[in-house]
Amino acid sequence: MGMNPQGISLSNGPGDPDSVNEAVEAVRKLLGKLLIFGICLWHQIFSLALGCQIYQLACGHHGGNHPIIDYSANKIEITSHNHGFSVDEKSLPKNVSVTHLNLHDKTIEGIESLIHPAFSVQYQPEAEPRPRDASYIFGRFLEVLNC
Repeated sequence: MGMNPQGISLSNGPGDPDSVNEAVEAVRKLLGKLLIFGICLWHQIFSLALGCQIYQLACGHHGGNHPIIDYSANKIEITSHNHGFSVDEKSLPKNVSVTHLNLHDKTIEGIESLIHPAFSVQYQPEAEPRPRDASYIFGRFLEVLNC
């Protein structure tokens, strides 16, 4: 925070979101102070920081060609996935909105805070090789930063 950032992009990583309580607390402390954009594991950590619950998928999402819907643009995207956990839709607080949904199994693939400048996606918009449908999400982050 001493560098006075406008936002932070929390990149993906492997692991169980329930085993990184320090990261959840760190994200919770950043809410409302700067723009937050989380990917994959950090989508799960961001979700926990907002008060959502996470569950382990019976069969994880791995590889390319996973169709999701982006509600903000009202379009279908083909995305790359590598995760074994999902946000429990029943646990969503009123101040959290679903932005992306997996069309195969209806699991949550993206959320945003309705009171803080913060959003995240579960899938891998940066993965290579991959479909390029989801690369716009980085532009959305930069647009909110006015870059």
